[in-house]
Amino acid sequence: MSVKHALIVGTPIAFSDYKSGASIRLNTVKRILMQSGYEIKLVPSSEYSKMPEFMWDVIAVVSFAATQSLRKARKESKFLWLDATDSWHQSRISRIKSGEIRQIAALLRDIYRLSRVRKIDLVTFISQFDANKESKYTRKKGSEVSVFPNYFENKLVAKGEKRLFFVGDGKYPPNRKAIKFLKKVRKSLPINQDIHLVGRNLATRSKGFVILGRLSDDALYGAGDIHLAPVFSGSGIKNKVAEPLFYGLTVITTRHGSNGLMQSKNLLVRKTPKEFAEAMQIALASEFPKEFDSIFEFDESAKLLKILFEQ
Repeated sequence: MSVKHALIVGTPIAFSDYKSGASIRLNTVKRILMQSGYEIKLVPSSEYSKMPEFMWDVIAVVSFAATQSLRKARKESKFLWLDATDSWHQSRISRIKSGEIRQIAALLRDIYRLSRVRKIDLVTFISQFDANKESKYTRKKGSEVSVFPNYFENKLVAKGEKRLFFVGDGKYPPNRKAIKFLKKVRKSLPINQDIHLVGRNLATRSKGFVILGRLSDDALYGAGDIHLAPVFSGSGIKNKVAEPLFYGLTVITTRHGSNGLMQSKNLLVRKTPKEFAEAMQIALASEFPKEFDSIFEFDESAKLLKILFEQ
């Protein structure tokens, strides 16, 4: 049997920050191709443009942020796969509405890049919501469409206490909006109940918040920890929601934050600050989780994609 070769092209950040959503998605695509029997090479989009020509059985371009690689990848692949991940229209437009005017130029750039590719064999998304948002585009390209969530390979670390966590980068406008929301939530909590802020550039002078900076998984994910994700815009599955759920932890989020995830006893969807605070009190008073409550069906998605590759 001849060896099948696959190339995965990702964004530079996916290779430089191994805790980023881009990196998790890259590893998910890699796992699917490994299960399908491919010999794999990974390369950042910035380096792929300089690589000599080679005919690959499959080239997977991961993320719309790497779409500058699509035209070259089309010429050099028997099967071209674009893992768009989330809805590029929905993501860009949400950020434009939040005041990021630069996203208008980025949206036009994405449209131009995609217009230069005559056909993409497979387009995948992280949720059905995102796939539906891009259905008009995928029909134009004559592409097969599939949906699969991220894959995680982490183990839960046992801890002796329950803690409330918010994870994010303070420079990202939606995270700053989330902190403002949590300040309202904090007013309905007991005076001795702290919310821990994890990530870069997070700062507040409000009482009841503990700023921890960046943490390792061992420090961040412990049995009984409760993750808070007040998300109000954007698309795709939110890693700050999905990853703690994979560990079997409780996550309290909004409707936007639950996008692309199946119902789970650990996923609490709330709307107002008061509802968030009530859910947090219930979660803090509950017993430590005893059973793993998976919300992912990764293996079935991998089987579907393998069939598509072999057509």
